[in-house]
Amino acid sequence: MAAAFVTALGRHGQRLYAMVNLFTDHQQLFVGLHTPPGLRPVSRTMSPDHGFCPALLARTKALALADVCANPQFASNPVVDGLGIRTYTGAPLIHPPTGTVLGTVCVIGPDPAPRHTRATALALIKQHRDALLDEFITPTAPTAAMAGGAAGGAAGGAAGGAGRERPR
Repeated sequence: MAAAFVTALGRHGQRLYAMVNLFTDHQQLFVGLHTPPGLRPVSRTMSPDHGFCPALLARTKALALADVCANPQFASNPVVDGLGIRTYTGAPLIHPPTGTVLGTVCVIGPDPAPRHTRATALALIKQHRDALLDEFITPTAPTAAMAGGAAGGAAGGAAGGAGRERPR
């Protein structure tokens, strides 16, 4: 599921990597990774303090950096220095019932983005984040039926889906 998701997300830009990223104490794990044709492949794991996604763990809001080098906090890190990344847009994956940040969904690229595209980039990453959360969290009929019968599962699915408040 994550692989298909990031492939679709990566198609929004010609030279964008797309990732679904989960965090542990020791690493970031890209459970979904799209590498655009012609760009350097990246590992499926990374140190938990590298890149831009760790900033979303405490921030809990989406972030768009049109040019990462224009922001001193992000201008030099292993992702910028090693891969030549210049643009980032990401959103945290927040478990609605608990508020726990499970990971992130993001796109990165080697070319700075025009500043006027920031609002569009944020809207797009939030839309994809919401779709991914719906896939991960909203129970399907067979799972709901096993968890407590068809009636209980249907009620849980309705409560967990459309009525859920979205993170920013």
